[in-house]
Amino acid sequence: MKIKLSKNLIKKNHVTNSNLLSKFYFEILHKKILNIGNFNRLISILDYGCGKGDLKKLNKKMNNLSKIINYDKVKSLSDINSYKNIKLNTVVFCQIFYLLKKKEIKKILKEFKAKNKNIDVIVAFSTQGILNKIFAFILGHKDAHYGTKTKPIEEEKILLEECDLIKKINFFGLFKILKLKFKEI
Repeated sequence: MKIKLSKNLIKKNHVTNSNLLSKFYFEILHKKILNIGNFNRLISILDYGCGKGDLKKLNKKMNNLSKIINYDKVKSLSDINSYKNIKLNTVVFCQIFYLLKKKEIKKILKEFKAKNKNIDVIVAFSTQGILNKIFAFILGHKDAHYGTKTKPIEEEKILLEECDLIKKINFFGLFKILKLKFKEI
C-alpha cells in the first residue's frame, strides 16, 4: 500500500519521503534493526514513530514470524489509535528521539517500563556527523535532522541512564542501533 502525504504534512511531522538512494540507506538500517531484534520468532513489536511503515514491510518481505504494529502521531500511518493496551515483547524507536526534549524521552521510556519492564528496547539514531551531512546533501535531504532537540550523544546518554546495553551496532559512523533492557531498580 502506497501512502500519499502532502509535502506540508511530511515536513511538519518529519516523515521521510525517500528517493531511490535514501531507500537503500533505510533498508540497510531496517535490516540491522530486524537482525539485532531477532525478529524471526513469534513476538509482538511496536514500531513507535513508524513513518510510512517500512520496517513492517521489510519484516513481512523477509518472512519473519514477528508481528510489527505501526504507531505514529500521524494517525493515517498507524495501525492502532493507542499502544497503551497492547501486549508487547519489543518496542522500536527509529530516528525519532532527536525530535524530542530530554524530559519527553525519559517520560516515554518510563511509560514503557511501567507497562512491561522486561521488553526489549531497540533505538536507532543518526550520528548527525559529517558523513550524515554529506549523504543528506547527496541524497537530496538537505533538511535531514532539522528540528533536532536532543543531539545523538545526549540521546545515547539518556538511554544508558535508563537502560542496560545488550548490543550495539555502529554502522560506519552513520547511525547507531542499541538493543537495551530497562534497568532494575
